[in-house]
Amino acid sequence: MILVIRVLLLVTASTFSLSLNAFDDPLKEAIAAYGQGDYATANNLWRIHAEQGNARAQYFLGNLYAHGEGVSEDYVEASKWFRKSAVQGHMDAQYNLGVLYAYGWGVSKDLDQAGYWYHKSAEQGLASAQNKLGDLYYDKFNFSQAIKWFRMAAEQGDQQGQYNLGYILNSFDYSPDSEARLWMRKAMQGKDPKIADQAQNMLKKWISGDAEREQIYRDQETFDNAFKCGTYVQGGASFGELSAMGCN
Repeated sequence: MILVIRVLLLVTASTFSLSLNAFDDPLKEAIAAYGQGDYATANNLWRIHAEQGNARAQYFLGNLYAHGEGVSEDYVEASKWFRKSAVQGHMDAQYNLGVLYAYGWGVSKDLDQAGYWYHKSAEQGLASAQNKLGDLYYDKFNFSQAIKWFRMAAEQGDQQGQYNLGYILNSFDYSPDSEARLWMRKAMQGKDPKIADQAQNMLKKWISGDAEREQIYRDQETFDNAFKCGTYVQGGASFGELSAMGCN
């Protein structure tokens, strides 16, 4: 399945900005430091809270190691902190842990474990996880489940989910007014230019296919009529009978 590749590991900027507005957020100092590019301070402050069991701090600390910000890039250490956060239900950490298992980064590659953590995150509504879970089901030829999870992402307005859903639905209904084309058009109108371009190219390909199929249908109809009329002639039909049957 040809899909647009998104950023694999999430760094939730929206979480940072929301947290900064929370007066009593224990992580606000670390988040402010991170926003200023002071990764060493962010690392030290998040580590304090992470070691005390704060799931968000564990997630943020895992991202520092995953992206090599203020520390050496270390997927083993990242997986350690993502796991601590994920088991507490942090959906972004669950997604990131799933990615590590899917690609074998810092852990042994294990698609079953990847699916387990994607599912945990997807159930909480994370569109990126829903798309990845849909991909896993697609690769297993479980199209009903793939459609289910792609649709959940698409209906949130997720551009990748809209592309994925349109792509898979076109396998079942490629008519010009199909639901597949509706979703692909939505993906084409989204903010990510790479996904929009790919969606536009896919629509062009489908429209080109419409013309080809239409020509094939016309050629087949012409052949069928010729065959039918030839049969009538061989059967001794009169000129008047042939005209009445459209064979003149």
